[in-house]
Amino acid sequence: MILMAQTTITIDGSIGPWQYSKQWMNQMLSKAGNGPVLLNISSLGGDIDHGLAMHDAIVNHGNVSVRLSGFVASAATVVASGAKTISMNSTAFFLIHKVSGWIDEYGFKNEDELKELIEKFTKEAEENKKIDLVIAKIYANRTGQKVQDIIDLMKKETWLTAEDAKEWGFIDEIIEMSGKSNDVPFAKVAMIEAAGLPPIPRISQNTTNDESNHVSSLAKSILDNVKTLLNSEKHIKMDRTKFKPLLNAVKVDDIELDKDGGCYFNASQLDMLNQAIEKAHKVEQERQDAVNARQAAESERDLFINAVNGIDESVHSAEGAEAKINALKEIVANIPGSTATGNNGGDSKEDAGVDWTKIDSLPHNKEADSVV
Repeated sequence: MILMAQTTITIDGSIGPWQYSKQWMNQMLSKAGNGPVLLNISSLGGDIDHGLAMHDAIVNHGNVSVRLSGFVASAATVVASGAKTISMNSTAFFLIHKVSGWIDEYGFKNEDELKELIEKFTKEAEENKKIDLVIAKIYANRTGQKVQDIIDLMKKETWLTAEDAKEWGFIDEIIEMSGKSNDVPFAKVAMIEAAGLPPIPRISQNTTNDESNHVSSLAKSILDNVKTLLNSEKHIKMDRTKFKPLLNAVKVDDIELDKDGGCYFNASQLDMLNQAIEKAHKVEQERQDAVNARQAAESERDLFINAVNGIDESVHSAEGAEAKINALKEIVANIPGSTATGNNGGDSKEDAGVDWTKIDSLPHNKEADSVV
C-alpha cells in the first residue's frame, strides 16, 4: 500500500455548462480517487446550479483543499465553501451576493399585463429568496456566523480582502504574496464591471505607509530566513528508515512523494494513526498508574517501618523483617502479665504454671460462680 500523491485541479474561468461544469468536477474528483486534492480557484462565478452541485461533490469527496487567487466571486465562493480547508492569497479578493436572474420585459403594458408581471416577478423573487437562504446557510456553516449576518453581507455586494475574508471566517489561512503593489490591473477592472459585479477597491500608487512597509519588510525577512533554513544542508531530508514505526502504524510499505517533496495521508490512514497514538497513550497511562501504585506501596511500607523502629532501639537496630519481629516478641515477653507466644486472650488455664484449681476454690470465686 502506497500513500497517494496530491492531485491538483484548477478553475480559472466561468462556472457553468460551457466551461467548468458539475460534470467536469465529478470527472476530475473521480480521477483523484480517495487521495488529497488541491483545488485552485480564480473565477468570477457563473451558474449557481453547477456551483451548488460542485460544492456538494467536494463535500462528498471529503479531502479537498482550496486555494483562492485573483478575484473569486459568486458561484465560485459556493464551490470553495465545500472544501476541508481554504487558503487565500494576500492579493486576492472575495465577494458573495444574492442570486439574480435575467429579466427581459420591454414595451408598453396595460393594467392587466402589469399585474401579470408583478405576480411573475413576485414569484421569481420568492424563488430567489429560497436559493439565497440555502447559500447563506452554506456560508454560515463555513464561517460560524449568523445566517442573517451573512444575508446582510450578501446584500452589500462588497469585495472582501483576504484579511476581511479571514475575519469573517470564509477562509482559514492567508498566503502572503511577494510584490510591490496590490493595485488591480485596469483590464481586470473592465472584466469585472462587464460581468455586472461591484467595482474593485483600488490602492493608490501615491499612498505610502511607513509602518505598513516596515511590517512587510520584516515579514519578507522572516520568510527569506525560513526559506534559507529549509534549503540548507542542515534541513532533514526524507529518510524512510526513520519513519518505519509511522509507516507500520498506517499499514503502508513506502511513501510516494509529490514534486515538492510532500506526502499525504488519506482519512483511513489518519484514523489508523490516531488509533496507534491513543493506544500508545493508554499504555503510557497504565505504566504511570503502576509507577504511582508502587510509589504509594513504598510510602506506606516506609511509614510502617518507621513506626515499628520507633518502638525501641532494639527493633530499630535489628536487620531485616524477621529480626525486627523477634525483637518485638522479646519486648512483649518482658511486659508483666503477658507472654510473647501462645497468647490466647487469657481464656486458657494452662498458662505460666498458675494453680487455677486453688484459685477457683476460694470462697469469693465460688460465690461469683454461683451468681453467674
